[in-house]
Amino acid sequence: MQKEKGLVSVIIPVYNTGEILQDTVNSVLNQPYGNLEILLIDDGSPDATLKNVLLPNDPRIIKLTQPNQGMARTRNNGLAIAKGEFILFLDHDDIIEPDFITERVNYLNSHSDIGFVGGPIRTFPDNPKEYMAAAENIERQVLFLEGECLTTPSSYIIRKTVLDTNSIRLNEKLSSTADRFLLVQLAKVTKGANIEKGKLLYRISQSGFSQVLKPSLMYDNELFYYELKRNKLMPHSNVQNFKSLYFWGLSGGFYKVRKYFPSIKYFLFSFFSSPTKFVQIIRNKIFTKS
Repeated sequence: MQKEKGLVSVIIPVYNTGEILQDTVNSVLNQPYGNLEILLIDDGSPDATLKNVLLPNDPRIIKLTQPNQGMARTRNNGLAIAKGEFILFLDHDDIIEPDFITERVNYLNSHSDIGFVGGPIRTFPDNPKEYMAAAENIERQVLFLEGECLTTPSSYIIRKTVLDTNSIRLNEKLSSTADRFLLVQLAKVTKGANIEKGKLLYRISQSGFSQVLKPSLMYDNELFYYELKRNKLMPHSNVQNFKSLYFWGLSGGFYKVRKYFPSIKYFLFSFFSSPTKFVQIIRNKIFTKS
């Protein structure tokens, strides 16, 4: 689809969102940057969110409904019809501060080598914490878990050309890890950056898309590894160290959800991938506890 220069397509999957969707949509409409389209895609909500939530009467809002297909496919469906030069995958319960879009678009317009831009993030409503988006060294931040950062797609504005030219879409086999997988895909073909302005308010709640530790989450994290391998997205260097670290995390996660066979399997995988890294991980755990 031919993109419109300067237009920002804000893709918001909706599922049983309730009235908090009003705050999310209003935070987009209140942006001084007005060249927007807001694609609200109801992913088969049993509560028929888009029919029951009072939203502003604004021609930039486009309401769509579909049978339930999951988060990744819903975002991809929005991307397929988006007309914008820039894409924002915004979660249905997050809020962007007034300078969010302007600052990111201005940065992209002045840095032609940058494909996506993140920035500061504050969690809310309870126990707020400050983070930055993973952007400038995705391999280290996302795969090797270096630095305290977040990977929520709500923080980024992405050039649609980068997505389309490289056939990058959300991996529909994944659920919670699809966000991280998207960033790894982007980092293989373009550079990312963080800016200091334009904060995202990232809602942490039981009704959000974030998930507590449970077996389905662990199996999704397991699949994330095999999708990296299948799509040739493994780290450029220190692959064995990455495997050892990632398998260690899988082992611990499966143990916590009482899936003991995969826990033991990945414990052994962690050791045989890199005995040196395995010993280093255990030493770090011991010293951290002491």
